[in-house]
Amino acid sequence: MSQAQLLAACVLITVLIGTGVAVLKAAAYLWRALRKIVRLADDLTGEPATGMMPARPGVLDRLAAIEDRLRILDGIDARMALVESRFHATPEVED
Repeated sequence: MSQAQLLAACVLITVLIGTGVAVLKAAAYLWRALRKIVRLADDLTGEPATGMMPARPGVLDRLAAIEDRLRILDGIDARMALVESRFHATPEVED
């Protein structure tokens, strides 16, 4: 085997190893990105209860629960203003 052939073989091995490493890195990057997308989809849609793990509601269910809790507070401002006006009201003095 001549030096030119040996050099060509080394270059070919280096290119193949470099290409393999690049492909593995790209696959790892795509795998992480795909896992993030799957987690986002699970978070949006929710997950059913499995075994000992309780069910996780989706985003819309959690938003509805927050709205229900806030609906309780809707009339509090008006009621507090009424109570404060009664509390701070000064009795009228008749002449």
